[in-house]
Amino acid sequence: MMMEHRTMQLAPGQHLGPYELLRRLGISAMGEVWLARDPTLGRYAALKVFRHIDPEYFASLERIVQVHSSLDEPHIASIYGFHSANGIHFLPMEFIEGDSLAVRLKGGALPVGEALGIARQIAMALEHAHERGVAHGDLKPANVRTTSSGEMKVTDFAWTRSLDSRAMRETDG
Repeated sequence: MMMEHRTMQLAPGQHLGPYELLRRLGISAMGEVWLARDPTLGRYAALKVFRHIDPEYFASLERIVQVHSSLDEPHIASIYGFHSANGIHFLPMEFIEGDSLAVRLKGGALPVGEALGIARQIAMALEHAHERGVAHGDLKPANVRTTSSGEMKVTDFAWTRSLDSRAMRETDG
């Protein structure tokens, strides 16, 4: 059963929980992504704001967030929680200011040395996740971002999958 579709009426300056919306970064089939600031912690976050979530997917997403939050690896973007405010569900994540790998690839092929360095960092992130029984599920250049220091971070584990039930239980504690 699908929950009621909500028209997004978000605007800069609006608050979702503690987060102040600054500007919309993008739109997807699931909703919108906003740059936001958490004034309590003094940090920026990318908020994935969902248009609608059916109850089954909502429960699944809560489990995914729990598993993803256990992934502590420098090449995996952090998730800060999963919240609801005023009937709107949102996922605050680490904000990575740099371009996605998809944008970088639009400029043409990367030099071999650079491509190998990027592949190594992505492999480190995936190895860490796989060792904990987690598979990304939607790995693509748009879900890999470059930090201001030139490091790569894998983002958007919203389509995370358990590799096996035993590994999933081990990540729960």
